Amino acid sequence: MRRDDGQPSIVERLREARDPEALQLLVDFYAQQDLTERDGIDRLTLRRRFSRKSVVATGMHQLWQFTDEGQWTNWRGLERHHARKDPDTFWRNVRRLEDLGAIEWAYHLAEDDQPDAALVYPVALVRSGKVVPGALESVSGAWATLAAAVLHPGDDVDRFDEFDGQAPEAFTLVAPRHMGEVALVGVLRMRNRAWTTNTSRWRRIAQERAQQAVEGFRRIAEAESPASVQHMLAREPGRFTFSRPADDPPLDWEERRRRLDAVIDAREASSPSAQLDDTLNDIFGGIADFNVSSTMLQSDINSSSDQVSHGEQHDFPVVEKPSASDFADLAAEMRRRQKPAGRRAQR
Repeated sequence: MRRDDGQPSIVERLREARDPEALQLLVDFYAQQDLTERDGIDRLTLRRRFSRKSVVATGMHQLWQFTDEGQWTNWRGLERHHARKDPDTFWRNVRRLEDLGAIEWAYHLAEDDQPDAALVYPVALVRSGKVVPGALESVSGAWATLAAAVLHPGDDVDRFDEFDGQAPEAFTLVAPRHMGEVALVGVLRMRNRAWTTNTSRWRRIAQERAQQAVEGFRRIAEAESPASVQHMLAREPGRFTFSRPADDPPLDWEERRRRLDAVIDAREASSPSAQLDDTLNDIFGGIADFNVSSTMLQSDINSSSDQVSHGEQHDFPVVEKPSASDFADLAAEMRRRQKPAGRRAQR
């Protein structure tokens, strides 16, 4: 299936990759995600870690430099992947989901490096290895970096040039001086999110947290160097301003189901003997692939789709469709179609 803009969906691209284990991992991630409580997937299960080095203490603030040390997991909730005793395949599939845009990393400054540590402020939103400008997390991190730059200018490095070229693997950030154990952590979350009140509440909380952080860092920067703030705002306005993509219209799930019925019915009429294999070839790449990716995953899809509903939402932009629930609907439809013709319910 394709999105409304004609581009292949994530599920279709996974089908083209011919890797059912990556599809399994996608569904497992959806089942693990809790936006309101965890901001994504539990950091005890999977997270990105950063080393820390003190830069300088000044007044009420402490500057820290954080460097990416890679991803880490304890396999909790991912036991089926650990059971294969092939961690290289697991991390390859994580990278594949990153490259496809199915998952993203939200970097946060946390009170310490423990999995349940409270998050202090967001630092960056990273997709496919690149910081997303204008995202709530990235704007907050840009102001944090600018505050750090004006608190510790000079030396042999132009702090503003360092900020302008900031890469996802290295950040210089400011924190309250009394927080001596702060850590930078990467929280994994799904890029496609459900249209639910839970998602709406999470987005509202995330926006409030980012705005509060921006206000605090802006006060620091303007107190230390108002001219520098104006210079940076003129130079890189997109880095310091929240931007929101236009909301996608709600998908008409009944229309999608009718379109799928029409495809299958047309094949039944033209070539009854080949109708199942041909349809599965078009959608999943063949009945073997479909059986691997749907039979093995059905219980997980059912549990995941329970939390991916499609209620009305007004304040959260949907980035891309279809999501896990779309796949669950499609899988259920294809299973119904595999029943013998004489036993199918009449519509």
